[in-house]
Amino acid sequence: LAATPGLLERPSLQGVFSRLRLGHHAPTSPVYDYYAIHDDVVEYTPDRRVLDFYCSNGTVVDAVGYPQGDHLAVAAAGTPAAFAWLADRLAGKPSPDTC
Repeated sequence: LAATPGLLERPSLQGVFSRLRLGHHAPTSPVYDYYAIHDDVVEYTPDRRVLDFYCSNGTVVDAVGYPQGDHLAVAAAGTPAAFAWLADRLAGKPSPDTC
């Protein structure tokens, strides 16, 4: 990025960033979201708001909350399930929907 000053401010990229902003556009593909309910780094409430927005706009959401563990512990503990979820989608299996 340093080799191309102003790259991130280009109007063409700003449009892409706008479309990717969480909670402003609902994805058309399934979403897997796992989180620590008592996360010490990222609050649960904003994540839940984004998921509610997705659900109300037709996105299939599989949300898995871990009631115990902090941010890093749940990131590690949830990774195998996240990869299994992805493998199932790539195998053509439908996603669970917790909406």
